[in-house]
Amino acid sequence: MKQEIEDLLAFFARSRKHMSYETIDERLEQELEDGSKLIGPYQEDIERKSFQFFDNYKVFEEEEFEGRETILVNGCEKWFREYHGGFIDKNFVKKAQEVFEVLKEGMKCFPMQQPHKRGATKLMIKDYLYEDSCEGGFEKYHGVEKIFYQGKQIYELVYFGQLS
Repeated sequence: MKQEIEDLLAFFARSRKHMSYETIDERLEQELEDGSKLIGPYQEDIERKSFQFFDNYKVFEEEEFEGRETILVNGCEKWFREYHGGFIDKNFVKKAQEVFEVLKEGMKCFPMQQPHKRGATKLMIKDYLYEDSCEGGFEKYHGVEKIFYQGKQIYELVYFGQLS
């Protein structure tokens, strides 16, 4: 079991670097019939097992969104993360593109040994501060991601996940 968890962790870290919201161009996302978007699969074969990563998310009015990331091994779900978030200050919806660029930069700085963490613990980008706090380990965890503009919180996302 320990080796499987290590393989899952390493695979997830690599998948985030190659094919995730923070690293791919929107043109690579597939739009599904229900209006959600699908990123993936990112796939690798590790010791005769097929690992796949998917991120399926949906954007609602005023740039609120929710989603689920999944890792499959040989077609069976082994790990997931669910998330829901959006703007606390609706005045920033008009700056969504700018805020989401900050979000992507924060997410790109996730710790490689803790890829279940959404992003950097703290990252300052111009007038924005990205923060991510996470409790627990890859096996079971929860966290909150926040973005502040000039000290005022404008965005929040809550997430949780675990081994399946």
